[in-house]
Amino acid sequence: MVGWLIQASDERCGLYLETLNETDRETSVFFNGLATILGGLGAIFTPATTVRALSGAAGISAGVGGNWSNSAFLAQSQQAIAKPIRSRRATIRDEVRGRFGDEVTAWPLSSAASDVQRYHDSCSLPGAFAEITDALQRPSVTVRTPLDITRSRTREAAALRFQRECVAAANADPSSACCKALKEEANATGGG
Repeated sequence: MVGWLIQASDERCGLYLETLNETDRETSVFFNGLATILGGLGAIFTPATTVRALSGAAGISAGVGGNWSNSAFLAQSQQAIAKPIRSRRATIRDEVRGRFGDEVTAWPLSSAASDVQRYHDSCSLPGAFAEITDALQRPSVTVRTPLDITRSRTREAAALRFQRECVAAANADPSSACCKALKEEANATGGG
């Protein structure tokens, strides 16, 4: 039953996400169609004031339609809404599917229904904003530069060499200057 409800939610969410894109297309068609009709009517009528009014309205309609279609905000808003919706739903879907094998006592019907409702509710503007908020609060991933990687490898190599030459070797002398330098290099944390 839970699988069927998730599938039904996926279908409805797909329609919702399509509606976001259709709104843009339908608005563009409306303004462009209106501009064409008004321009055509301006060509048909002969009184100058009527022609000017219709031609002006056609120009305004074409301009509004063009601005609507080319709006950077609108072009990015659909993706900015759809991506976090998909991300949040994938996380919740994985959680729910992970419970499919649970016994009824561990995952009662009321909890399953609540999980499905949470999954379904995530396909919305509030769901998208919640995912964006959560993403902003997650710790950022630390990017390691090539220099960081080189330093790390140098420390690892020094630690291995220290182990081999200063601890495991039969004639090892951990108090020698060479071993002290290797140990210091292996324990280095810094950047210089």
